[in-house]
Amino acid sequence: MKKIREWGVVRYKAKGVNSAEKFQAEAVEDCKAVSDLLAAKASTQEASEYRRWAMSIAEKVAMATTEGSFFGFGGERFSANERELFNRIESAFGVQTLLA
Repeated sequence: MKKIREWGVVRYKAKGVNSAEKFQAEAVEDCKAVSDLLAAKASTQEASEYRRWAMSIAEKVAMATTEGSFFGFGGERFSANERELFNRIESAFGVQTLLA
């Protein structure tokens, strides 16, 4: 995992990503590129299954913690910022999940 993280850091630094907004934009662009690759190389069923699998992981990551809590009390399970990014990724993949 450490090597993958390091690869990602180098990759995004090379693209000039230096803020959360730029990171989100690049992540959405990466999802669009993956979607295009799936359309070109995979069957419709395989592409659909991959997109749904990827979105299920995104959902689990987003729901793994709360934001704005105090010692574990209160807070949001899925913040407005997370929901916005999640919706942008869904759009890039052309899927809709239960969180939409």
